[in-house]
Amino acid sequence: MKDLSAKHILSDELIAAYLDGNATAAECLQVLQAMEHDAQLRERLRISLTVDAEMGLLLQQSHQLPTMAMAANCEEGSFCCLQCEKFILSRRAISYDEQQLLDNALRNGWLKENGTALHNVGRHLEQAGLSISQRYDCHLQDIAEALEQGHDVIVAVDGGELLGNAQLERIEDALLGEMPDHTVVVIACDMHAQTITVFDPNSSHQQDQYSFTQFANAWSDSRNYLVTAFFTKH
Repeated sequence: MKDLSAKHILSDELIAAYLDGNATAAECLQVLQAMEHDAQLRERLRISLTVDAEMGLLLQQSHQLPTMAMAANCEEGSFCCLQCEKFILSRRAISYDEQQLLDNALRNGWLKENGTALHNVGRHLEQAGLSISQRYDCHLQDIAEALEQGHDVIVAVDGGELLGNAQLERIEDALLGEMPDHTVVVIACDMHAQTITVFDPNSSHQQDQYSFTQFANAWSDSRNYLVTAFFTKH
């Protein structure tokens, strides 16, 4: 009989890449499928994630606000949070130097090797003179109201769930818990049609539209984290 465990043997390099958030989607699926069959691997990853959480690098699965959760899982070099901020600056006709934004994010510690902590989402908008509001436990109505007021909206989501990779995300949530890893700009929220339209830095389209259900599933992984940007009236 063929040894089924043989095909689930993973290299230390692949496991390290997965823990650092540098694995491809295919590699992530390979790790998660291996975890289904290997209790020792599950325990190894659980210990690694617990240590990281205690160091404030990952979202702890507790009732505490996930202020140190990372919005990081973008395609290499795309820096989703930075791309979202650039999109908003451009839409508001605020000039910027792309390299200067990146240097600024690195210098201030807003952008680290494994991404941008949620509490640092919107820092460049703040520097450009906009007021920033950051809240957890929000609702779709909060998004709709912010857009109606002319505010810009960034949300933290589980990128895989937003794209509908049900198999990968079902395994990941079951084994590791729910964690946000991506940010998008919400462009429109249609309460009648029950659809959300977003700018996604990882997408090849100018905008993408999702049902409320699909969006809500992805958004809930960040405890419905909502960042709004607006000019304060004096």
